[in-house]
Amino acid sequence: MRLSLQNLDKQFMKKEIKFIYFDVGGVLCKFKDAYKKFANLVSCDVNKFDNSISKYYYLSCLGGISTNDLWNLVSEDLELKSKEKVDFEDFFTDNLVPIKESFELVNDLVKRYKIGILTNSQKGIFEKSLEKAKVPNINYFAVIKSCDLGVMKPDSQIYKVAENKSGVSANEILFIDDLEENILAATSMGWHGVVFMTENPEPSVKNIRSILG
Repeated sequence: MRLSLQNLDKQFMKKEIKFIYFDVGGVLCKFKDAYKKFANLVSCDVNKFDNSISKYYYLSCLGGISTNDLWNLVSEDLELKSKEKVDFEDFFTDNLVPIKESFELVNDLVKRYKIGILTNSQKGIFEKSLEKAKVPNINYFAVIKSCDLGVMKPDSQIYKVAENKSGVSANEILFIDDLEENILAATSMGWHGVVFMTENPEPSVKNIRSILG
């Protein structure tokens, strides 16, 4: 089941929403090709690279290790010889692909709503993504990153922190994420949510615009 706001009263939603949280990877930018390009750069099988990254992904997103530590562990795991010559953080953020439709949406909505970031992310990635214009350069009211809190979506604790930082009630928050489990967790807290279609963003953006006006 894919969730959307299509079955909700749009006029009610338009009046109720005061704060919008966006996920980053899969909503504001695409990131999967960055891993593929990195694997090719270090002459590694893509599937082996993905499997190795996955082993340490959660620890890095919880803030337990830095992105450099992550790359060193992956290098050792795969017996790569070029780890000293490669800056994983720079290469990864260089190869993020901004989603044009999301940029336009955020730049429009920030004129009328408080906008925040709620992301599972490694240390330094969001900041570099912002510097490199891989995410919209706006004045975010709140930036909630898993690496700062030691907890990840869909854990309810990260949503509680985000709600507190928003300064509004649960039913006044809209969350946009590309993973259904993260939206289900948000709606269980009383938020509203939209599952974003990364590879086909136009219907998602059109739906959000039609609800918020």
